[in-house]
Formats: sequence, C-alpha cells, structure tokens
Amino acid sequence: MADKPIAEEPKKFQNQAAPAGATPPPGFIPAAPPAQVQRDRGAKWLSEKWTAKDKKCPICETNRWTVTESAEMRMYSGAQGGAILLGGGPVFPLFLVVCSNCAYSMAFNAVLAGVLELDLPPESPEVAPEPNEQPG
Repeated sequence: MADKPIAEEPKKFQNQAAPAGATPPPGFIPAAPPAQVQRDRGAKWLSEKWTAKDKKCPICETNRWTVTESAEMRMYSGAQGGAILLGGGPVFPLFLVVCSNCAYSMAFNAVLAGVLELDLPPESPEVAPEPNEQPG
C-alpha cells in the first residue's frame, strides 16, 4: 500500500475560476469576467438605476454614452516632482460611463453595481450599546 501524503498542497485559484466543488481561500478575489461581460453588466445596471428622462451630458448636452470595463482607482499623494502611488492603500474598483463626445466621465463602484464579484470573508456584526446603557 502506497503512503499517502499527510496534507495535499492547497489549490491555487489566482486569476482563474475555482474548480467545481473546491472552496477558495478566505479573501479570494476571483478573476475578473471578460471586458464585454463587465460592460454589459454595467450597462444593465445603469439602465435600471438611471431613471431620469433627460440623460444628456451636463457638459456638451449630447446623449451618447459609453460604458467601460472595470478599472481600479488608488490613493496617491503629491510629492516633489509629481504624484506617486501609495502601496498598501485602498483600491476602489470602478467602471466609467463616458460621454462619447466630450469625454465627461461618471464613476460607479463596480462591486456594488454587480459588475465584479468579490468573495470576502463575512464580517462579524458589531453590536452598538443601547443609547441609555452605561458602559460597564
């Protein structure tokens, strides 16, 4: 009888879909869907949420919009000689709706809009004390 390993190597999921039945590690960020899928999801979300009758651009007053795939916005800080990116800061996944005439842009959170999905560990709910309760 052949010896079996005590523990198998963890399966790697970075930039790929998890195999059927496999559980990705906590905090796993799945690979982004293809660009066209992201644009389609963004356009669908926008058509559901942008309920104003007048959808003209506030700059040039045309009504020609383009929905982009997701991008990320990072924090930066001014420094001598120009701006620098700060590592380890927050990253905001966004998709843009851009006027095709003048380039006026609106940014929307890609996760909250359902364009991207994140598999994050559940947060434990914090219980605030009742207003009349004295801390003990």
